[in-house]
Amino acid sequence: MNLLTYNIRGGGALSKRKRVSFLLQSLKIDICLLQETKIPCFSDSLAKSFWGENGVEWTASNSVGAAGGMVILWKKDSLSLNYSFIGKGFVGINFVWKGVCCNVVNVYAPCNELERRLVWKSLLERKINHGSEEWCVVGDFNEIVRKEERMGEGSFYNTRGMTEFQDFIENMDLVDIPCVGGKYT
Repeated sequence: MNLLTYNIRGGGALSKRKRVSFLLQSLKIDICLLQETKIPCFSDSLAKSFWGENGVEWTASNSVGAAGGMVILWKKDSLSLNYSFIGKGFVGINFVWKGVCCNVVNVYAPCNELERRLVWKSLLERKINHGSEEWCVVGDFNEIVRKEERMGEGSFYNTRGMTEFQDFIENMDLVDIPCVGGKYT
């Protein structure tokens, strides 16, 4: 299964939707997770515009004004959806793929440390309640694991936030996979 995650920083422009569509088609993506869509009301027509064809399903957490917004798009025939779920700072899908029950979660974590902590706690509780299932958590976490991930000389980093994020990754039994072309978590 091929996944694409992308902080689009606004998905209203046709040029951005065409770029995503090109990536989805050329890379043969099965599931696409977009953060910071800045779209207040996601729709079927927008989903088709991103995907570039029919046969796409989606679930979204709409933006509040011009802030936030997340969507998960997937090929209709690529997985058997059980349900979708939404929480503050994340949207996810639960599905069966090759006989295995899986959860894919798209995170756009708040910049506020206390609110991020609530996102980590909420996802950990979900995992505890669905422990036998597989989990893939991607997105924009607005937190780092190592101080080297912070760009710019003298960039501020929060040791407590880093530790809590590292604990979240460990407690979720996640593997921190380096991104291609960058050094972000």
